[in-house]
Amino acid sequence: MLCFHLKKQKLIKNFAFLGVMLIAFVSFKCTKEEAKPKPVIVSADFYNRMLFIDQQSYQIKTSEPATFKKLGTNTSFNISETGLITQTTINVVHEIEATWADGTKTKFFVMAASGTADKNHYLRGWKYIEKLYATDTTRAIVIRHAEAIVGTDGETLPASTNWWTSCDSKLARQLSENGRKQSEYYGTVFKGVKMPIKKIFASEFCRAKQTAELMNLGLPITIDKRINGHFYNVSGVTSDVGMVKILEEQVATKQLLMLAAHYDISAGISKMGTLDMADSFFMKIGADKKTAFQGIVSYPMWRAYYDIESSKK
Repeated sequence: MLCFHLKKQKLIKNFAFLGVMLIAFVSFKCTKEEAKPKPVIVSADFYNRMLFIDQQSYQIKTSEPATFKKLGTNTSFNISETGLITQTTINVVHEIEATWADGTKTKFFVMAASGTADKNHYLRGWKYIEKLYATDTTRAIVIRHAEAIVGTDGETLPASTNWWTSCDSKLARQLSENGRKQSEYYGTVFKGVKMPIKKIFASEFCRAKQTAELMNLGLPITIDKRINGHFYNVSGVTSDVGMVKILEEQVATKQLLMLAAHYDISAGISKMGTLDMADSFFMKIGADKKTAFQGIVSYPMWRAYYDIESSKK
């Protein structure tokens, strides 16, 4: 009986051991499956859900097979199910959805630039957004005023009329209804992503001033004639030089500034093309008062950035 009892105990221990091993094996297998990396887009120049390209035909690369479709009805953009882009409008952001083999979906954006230099400027600006939150140096978001297609500038009028400061479309070009909406949406974006803007500067032109005002950021707006457009600028410096002087005066603050001005404020930046209305670029200035261009973020890119950041909450 003693021998039988001992054999029974041994069998119980063996079964217990096998049970523990089975549980360990299942746990290990599950852990291995859970640790499997998620499928991702591996194309070059893909960052924070935005793909930057500079050609009309482009094959999206992924870590695993996926099917693609465009979101929206823009007829100027075509993408095949396999991810081959065959037509796209330059400087426009297109929204895409990738569906992976397991049924999960990834929404991302494509920004098509007119050339390699522009693509690199956009990519650089897109990455630089993260640094705008830092307080180690003075930085600036420089915005060309929103869409202004109402009226014409009275460049032939005498200076005594102060035509360039007027909000009358008979004297100076004014924001369109779309431009006003763009300005208001900028405010939604900057408040939504908690962009730490501390000071705002605008040119004397009504369209630049209203671009800043309609953002409703709760900050006073300093009007500075040094960043007036060339249409009427008697400050003694061009607007790009005026921008640098403003940065030099604010260098010790180590704050994020915003400037609302005109397209020629970018004139002194090497290899940078003309900005579209409502587009922006970034500048920084160090303690040594050396300024440096930090890339471009267009208005459509800001809209995509807001969409991406909102989805993370």
